Amino acid sequence: MKIVLAIDPGQPHAGYRGALLAAGALPDEVEIVQPGDALPGEFDGLLLSGGSDVDPSRYGEAPVNGSVHVDAGRDALDFELLSRAVRLEAPVFGICRGLQVVNVAFGGTLWQDLPSQRARGIEHSFPSRDGHDRAHPAHVVRVSRDLPPELRLGAVLAAADGVFVNSRHHQAVKDLAPGLVALAASPDGLVEAFARVLLDARPRFRREAGARMTIRTVLSAALLSVTALANVAFSQAQVAVPTPPPLPEGVPAFEVAQYNSFTWYGRFGLTNCAFIDTGDGVLVIDTGWTKQDAENLKAQIKEKTKGKPVRWIVMTQTDIDSNGGIEAFLPTDATIFVHARAADVLSGSLFRSAAGQKRPTVVGVTDQLVVNAGERRFELVAAPGSAHSAYDLAVLCNDNALAFVGDLVTPGRCVNLQGAAADPVGWLEMLDRLRKLNPAGLVASRGEPTKLVFQELEQARSYLDRVVRFLGEQKAKDAAEARVAGELSLRKLGDYCPARADNANILALYRRMRPDGTFAPPASAAGGRPAPAMLPPPAPSPAPR
Repeated sequence: MKIVLAIDPGQPHAGYRGALLAAGALPDEVEIVQPGDALPGEFDGLLLSGGSDVDPSRYGEAPVNGSVHVDAGRDALDFELLSRAVRLEAPVFGICRGLQVVNVAFGGTLWQDLPSQRARGIEHSFPSRDGHDRAHPAHVVRVSRDLPPELRLGAVLAAADGVFVNSRHHQAVKDLAPGLVALAASPDGLVEAFARVLLDARPRFRREAGARMTIRTVLSAALLSVTALANVAFSQAQVAVPTPPPLPEGVPAFEVAQYNSFTWYGRFGLTNCAFIDTGDGVLVIDTGWTKQDAENLKAQIKEKTKGKPVRWIVMTQTDIDSNGGIEAFLPTDATIFVHARAADVLSGSLFRSAAGQKRPTVVGVTDQLVVNAGERRFELVAAPGSAHSAYDLAVLCNDNALAFVGDLVTPGRCVNLQGAAADPVGWLEMLDRLRKLNPAGLVASRGEPTKLVFQELEQARSYLDRVVRFLGEQKAKDAAEARVAGELSLRKLGDYCPARADNANILALYRRMRPDGTFAPPASAAGGRPAPAMLPPPAPSPAPR
């Protein structure tokens, strides 16, 4: 298999290539092609990356102002490769500029400069010169409710409805080319993703009059590259989070256990959630992957607490596989606790309510916060830096001594270090903070709740410590990735992780590791967070051991 990556020197090569490798491509299967390079004769897939503006002359217009900056070499490269992909019937994936190239190639037009031509709606450009990093969350994306049934990635897109994306473009699709179907749009109506789903049609292709389009599905996404509600677009080439995998046959949609007279926890879909009766209301910890998971959770809260209102919600992380269900609780006047780094983003987007609707109070936790909720007392601890993600938040209920830890501790499986913001050093620090809470039990996002607190913390700590040491040794030698993988196969880091998970963890971190032992932040992360579907479903029984 050969996947061609069309790019130029101004784009983050490692980010795009790393995302393809993280999705399963082998290093020798990805061929990077830049303007001036010899073009491959045959290939099996084409990724058109971001870059400069598409020359307006290609869709019959002159530049509207000086903001339009074109690269003739990149235009020639992209349109020629797209023409070849058509002839080869190879699937094409376009990101940002790549989306615009596909639209223009099939007869569409572009807004050349949104601020001057379409001065309405929301802001779409957050450049670094204004102090924004590449991952700055700009707005949500809404997926069409009428996705073509032939679309292979329909379930993936449907699960991404309402996710946050970054946004760094001043151009956008204006007139969608004939035959293209809009799949998703920004809140102000700009097309963010489209597809061409063909059965028997053989439309002409603008770039080469004789070429016939027979690609069954061409999906183009304008940076629909998010892993979470606020955990946005760390890799420009990562696509939307997929729908949850089906539960094993015979496993119910949810299971709930009662820990004591005021505490319940259980599995809703693939995610562990909890709720605590505080006397005059209920505190909820995480909301599940899907809206249906959250609806099941709400029904159980109503039944078990005799209809008491939800007054507090704690999000241990902002990943969609843990809190994609939050929208089922909206609108609400509850207080929602999140990591401080996510508070402003969520307050101004997902939690922003229409006039006359209830609006939640969003509290961002920066270090440690004690919350007296009704008759109960809680300690919330925010990771000072990145750990599992950039938004980790743990909560201890002092009245039952249970710590709800998200993915910081992973009973029954090894920790996942493949996230775009994962940092084993920060993770180790967070494990130390959890130990100081002295909990009697741990409830993670997945797996069985456990009372083997010391053993679980020590197991995770020991593995992370070995990972840091191994990476440091390899970086000091400036070892190539292939050498790192070979060395790892000879020096397995213990029995905690399967070999395949070890390899994925190490390589994902090594690509981001700097010579001083720190890790590049999400804006330059190589691979992005792996699909949550890679995580195994939890064991059916939620009872502590």
